[in-house]
Amino acid sequence: MQVKPELDALKSQAVLLAVSGGSDSMALLWHVIEMGFEQIHVVTIDHGLRKEAQDEAEFVKSVCRAHHIDHKTIAVGVKRNGNLQSNARDVRYKAMIEHCKAHEINHVFLGHTADDQAETFMLRAFRGSGIDGLAGIAEKREERSITFWRPLLSERRDALRAKLLENNWSWIEDPSNEDERFDRVKMRKLLTAAEDVGFSPDGLLQTVSNMERIKSAFDPIVQEFRANHISSLPLDVEDQMDPQAFAQLPKAIATKVLGDLCKKFGRGEYLPRRDGIDRLYDMIMSTQDGGMTIALTDFHWSKNRIRICAEYEGLLSSSSKQNWHRWRLSESTDYTIRAIGERASQHAHWREFGISYRAAKTLPALFEGKKCIYVHGELSKNSANLNFELSAHTAFTKL
Repeated sequence: MQVKPELDALKSQAVLLAVSGGSDSMALLWHVIEMGFEQIHVVTIDHGLRKEAQDEAEFVKSVCRAHHIDHKTIAVGVKRNGNLQSNARDVRYKAMIEHCKAHEINHVFLGHTADDQAETFMLRAFRGSGIDGLAGIAEKREERSITFWRPLLSERRDALRAKLLENNWSWIEDPSNEDERFDRVKMRKLLTAAEDVGFSPDGLLQTVSNMERIKSAFDPIVQEFRANHISSLPLDVEDQMDPQAFAQLPKAIATKVLGDLCKKFGRGEYLPRRDGIDRLYDMIMSTQDGGMTIALTDFHWSKNRIRICAEYEGLLSSSSKQNWHRWRLSESTDYTIRAIGERASQHAHWREFGISYRAAKTLPALFEGKKCIYVHGELSKNSANLNFELSAHTAFTKL
């Protein structure tokens, strides 16, 4: 593995590795040890979906113990309804971020390989993704002030396995990697079949690289448009966009602007499907007044402005004690955070900021049972009941 200078500069810092026991993550652990990192922490996430997971965690723990590396198994619960792999990913990342926050770790290393990159490209191509999706998995990205790295993204899985065997390292095969109920497994087998008849994934990986270059060229244009034509209203639950300026954008740029707004308010790492974004764009361009919800994001527009906020209905069933949706409570309490909802009509403070009622319903609020204690941005009479000092705009911070 070619070590990049920015990774080399992290050798003295604490880093967290997500290691499942499979060949990719074991290769990651071996490489990081060989690179000479001084403060390696390892977590194994047990999703509670397979009985073998506990044995796999013990295997990783034994390897870490032999190399004097801190290891922790984190058990999480995964919703089985909906997209199981997506649900598992969400709770896995949440667990890693919480572990980092608790141990003052700023960098996480993940074991994705070039094979994962090719599979991702195929999946997104079949789903009609645009430039952002086809640009593939990023080697480096930020989430909630944590930097996620994928040092093996240019390495093929077979070469990594050969390196492990050469150094007397073993791994555990996950039977779910053969389960064709999952789309990624289907793509993996499709790529294997293509290689068997002489089609290398190298061309796919080059296309990913080409798309990343195009995306990089678009990004400054999108950033300039955001700076000049999109404003975030106070309390940061709603953005407003100039429809006349939006109409002047080339469609490729305009749809990227829409996708980025979905990522902001929907709190998703990935963009909505391309056909959905195209439909939203066409509706905005063809109607002076209208609305559409996509990817947990609510768009409403008129002749003079386009309003964007989180979809309140998508927040109805969610609540938390600390981190909720896009928000983090500044102090730990026993209260519950959830959207203020229809009670927004009883709290008039948001009106002075020009926020729509749709957006006001998504304001984070503290509840003691069914009793609302505090709403984001409000100087509440009940604030004296809390265990920490409150002032307007400061109880909640963005994740």
